[in-house]
Amino acid sequence: MYQMSVQDITVCLFIYLVTLCNQLIGIYTQNDQFCFFFVRDKTWKQSLFLKLIGNFVFYPFSDSSQSNHASGCFTGDSTVQTSTGETRKLSELQIGEQVLSVDSSGNTVYSEVIMFMDRDTHQSREFVHIEADGGAHLTVTPAHLVMVWQKNEGKSLYLFADRIQEGDYILVNINSTIEPRKVLRISAKLSQGVYAPLTREGTIVVDSIAASCYALIDSQSVAHLSFLPYRAVQKIMNLFRSSSQSRNLSLPRHGGINWYAKTLYAIKDFVIPNDWLYH
Repeated sequence: MYQMSVQDITVCLFIYLVTLCNQLIGIYTQNDQFCFFFVRDKTWKQSLFLKLIGNFVFYPFSDSSQSNHASGCFTGDSTVQTSTGETRKLSELQIGEQVLSVDSSGNTVYSEVIMFMDRDTHQSREFVHIEADGGAHLTVTPAHLVMVWQKNEGKSLYLFADRIQEGDYILVNINSTIEPRKVLRISAKLSQGVYAPLTREGTIVVDSIAASCYALIDSQSVAHLSFLPYRAVQKIMNLFRSSSQSRNLSLPRHGGINWYAKTLYAIKDFVIPNDWLYH
């Protein structure tokens, strides 16, 4: 179970209020090109109360627009293991598939892919390439959270990828068991195509290495809980489907960053403590 502080809970409650409104609008419009976001200006601290009430605007995002922020993604050639036993490239992965993940107890489970927070086949990005003892390697953006084993304390935590150092221990899937492996080399790599699948667990095993689905915020629990409204609405909508109706696999209707994720990116500077954010 995730352990939440009072500050974590306060931040999440505020995020819920904003994102639940977004989710309802998204369902109503059936269009993920739109979202609510804060109007940002230099005096926002002096008028925060007014912004909470009235400074939301309805803004159309272009499908091809790119937000000027760091984000967390994998490469298209990175692979995951599906519940059918297949190894699937992220460029071929579809919403609705079950992929190997890690639950809150540290056990491997298969978890449904419910969205791509980002999926852009053309964008070039600089990645961190992590090589571990035994041959496992992971290519991921610097702001992405990766599971790291603290050998001295005997527990795992999440670190931004570019803060992992040679000699640290990452968690690798060995015959369906997560085991620590020493990081041997870290390098930078430029690659084209960015993919950020989100599972219900909020974790994913990519190229046999356990990672979070999230980035930018130095708290797996807050990041995961901020997507609770999205997961809840998706689950409710699934209940209205016929029990005999098979779940269709699909790709996002639009490339780029998902509208819900865009909302969180837009409000993060207002609701998340600065020292929690990736810089």
